[in-house]
Amino acid sequence: MREFQEWMYDAITSPHWPEDTSRLVDPERIAIYRDMYPIRMYDAMAVDYPAIAQFLGEEKFHDLVTRYSEVHPSRSYTLNRLGDSFSEFLKDDPFLSDLARFELAMTQVFDEEETPALGPEAIAAVGPDSRLKMIAAFRLMAFDYPVADFFQKFRDEEELVEPEPKKTFVVFHRRDYSVYRFTLDERAYEFLSALCDGATLVEAIESTGATQEELFAWFRDWSAAGIFGGIE
Repeated sequence: MREFQEWMYDAITSPHWPEDTSRLVDPERIAIYRDMYPIRMYDAMAVDYPAIAQFLGEEKFHDLVTRYSEVHPSRSYTLNRLGDSFSEFLKDDPFLSDLARFELAMTQVFDEEETPALGPEAIAAVGPDSRLKMIAAFRLMAFDYPVADFFQKFRDEEELVEPEPKKTFVVFHRRDYSVYRFTLDERAYEFLSALCDGATLVEAIESTGATQEELFAWFRDWSAAGIFGGIE
């Protein structure tokens, strides 16, 4: 059975018909699966990368997905993981690669397990030597292009034009099964990165030079967003 399943997989996903046709009872029935396979790949990628699909247009995106799926075919029982290597595949186009990283983060955060966020009382108990842990549905990322603004223009159905490079920093998180995102300035990104890397509160302050005013504003916003999941 395993041998037949492997043959069937190759028969469906290979760009060429299998040389061994001894198992083929009805080529037309196999052709149905072969024709549907690229459509399913396209549909799955369009769900995970809607801004790229809209920006490129159907024909170019279809061609891109075809080339991508030949190099990175699905290896999982679920198509949710099909696009995991899309950003790397697009590395020769820095903007599209950045946008792919952004859209992948949205998908990953949506799929993460639900973990509780710290409440106000727990946040108030944070001390200088505390180490803060983030919820599972959290990503902190730096980009070379303003892809968050670009994605919002896609959501708002505005004209999509490739932007000029600009370093940007974005937090992704999920709350009540909805994915949210907000941008940070560079100092806030460095401070939050230090916390994510295991620094204590005082170590993060010393490494970034964060002021009391900045700390108050950051923790007010981050606590309200519910990104903190634990204290060590």
